[in-house]
Amino acid sequence: MVHKHMNTLVPFIIIIVSLAVIIAIIVRRFPQLALLDIESAPETQEGKKKDDFLKSRVHKQAEKNKKERLVRLHPYIQKLKEIQLKFRKYVGRVEKRIIKERQKDISALTEEVKFQKQGEVRSLVQVGQKAVQEGRFDIAEKNFLDAVKVDAKNIDAYRGLAEVYCSQDQVDEAKQTLEFILHLDPSDDHSMMKLGDIYAEEGKTEEALSYYQQAVLVNEIYASRFAKISELLFKLEQFEAAYESIEQAVELEPNNPKYLDKLLEISIMVGTKESALHAFDKLRLVNPENKKLKVYREKIHKMSEGKE
Repeated sequence: MVHKHMNTLVPFIIIIVSLAVIIAIIVRRFPQLALLDIESAPETQEGKKKDDFLKSRVHKQAEKNKKERLVRLHPYIQKLKEIQLKFRKYVGRVEKRIIKERQKDISALTEEVKFQKQGEVRSLVQVGQKAVQEGRFDIAEKNFLDAVKVDAKNIDAYRGLAEVYCSQDQVDEAKQTLEFILHLDPSDDHSMMKLGDIYAEEGKTEEALSYYQQAVLVNEIYASRFAKISELLFKLEQFEAAYESIEQAVELEPNNPKYLDKLLEISIMVGTKESALHAFDKLRLVNPENKKLKVYREKIHKMSEGKE
């Protein structure tokens, strides 16, 4: 029986010993196995090269396909760009048209507002002018000032104010207003004449003469202006210049008895007999009842005697 048990244990012992030997060999060889580089194995390297080659081919094929697609799509892309450009141009034209229409609307609105303001100012000025004629200067001033508030450059309103101030002997205010008108319009000859009248009334002959002469330079169709200049020059004893000015007045109004009378008087004073005779004949035809005709005849006769 013991022999029987030994027969059973022998194979088991052999297996155990074999396993022990294998484990010992593995333990001794493990460091060397650990040092093995699997990546450097020829089989591994060959596989990696194959993968890289396949990836490269796939990449190149993808790039090639992409370029071919771009070439095929180029006409369509170009057409799309042209369509986009045309669309942008169209949008630009539409925007310009919209802006233009808006500007027209704004301009029309501005013109409408401007027209309304002009109508309002015109109405205020007319009311003011009527009030001046009626002697209601406070009402006139209010309307002219209201007109100026609406249109700060309305010359008619300022002229109305100047007239109001002159009528009420507010000389300083009148001067300032008239000078402001000349600031707005340096060629306003009516304001020049009005300033000349104010200075003439104040006895400031040279200042008045300066404004009269400026007015004549702007507009020389009024005989009265030359007559006023002649009068001031006469006061300054500038008789030759006074004669030339009144002669201009007579040329503009040949049948004005007042101007003929003054021309005759100055002609005798400066000794121009021919002009004096001509003025005398004209004055006698225009105003035969003039009581100074006899006196003038005698003076002209003395001029002849003096020359003889």
